[in-house]
Amino acid sequence: MEEMTRYAMNETRRRIAAAAMAAAAVLAATPVLAAAEDRTAIVSRVTAGMVSETMKDHGYTAYVDKDGEGDPMVIGTVDGTRFGVIFFDCEKTGAMPDRACTDVEFTALYTLKKKLPLKTLNAWNAGNAFGKAYLRDDGDVALEMPINLADGVSISYLDSTLEWWDAVRQGFEKHIGWK
Repeated sequence: MEEMTRYAMNETRRRIAAAAMAAAAVLAATPVLAAAEDRTAIVSRVTAGMVSETMKDHGYTAYVDKDGEGDPMVIGTVDGTRFGVIFFDCEKTGAMPDRACTDVEFTALYTLKKKLPLKTLNAWNAGNAFGKAYLRDDGDVALEMPINLADGVSISYLDSTLEWWDAVRQGFEKHIGWK
């Protein structure tokens, strides 16, 4: 009987130890899970992968590519407009979607059938605080909107940035008579 009691106690201890290890694993993972679920948590690393996934969450098509400087970039499409998200001051090692960067710029190019008067672009720039437009040397019209990421951002901030980009892009396309 005494052996049976010792066996039961050892078994109970093993179960308690297993439960404690499982609980510790859950508790250790909780901050990571909470940060992933908390769209307002500030992250110090912004990557093309994060931006691409956020874009997809908003219904954009998006994929990570590499620019001519070897930095990551995201190619996105929304409402039939293709644009790029260009990253600056990036880490130089690691997978392209995972490289942390400090600055981002949304850029769309428009090839118009007829030349757009500079006064149209100047009127846009004078009347809009977000998104600068200019005529490129090749005749295309560019719309750019830089984003500051230096002190970290939240996923919620990226959500808001996409909403701003959408409003700026749609307003500009209406302004130039695109589509």
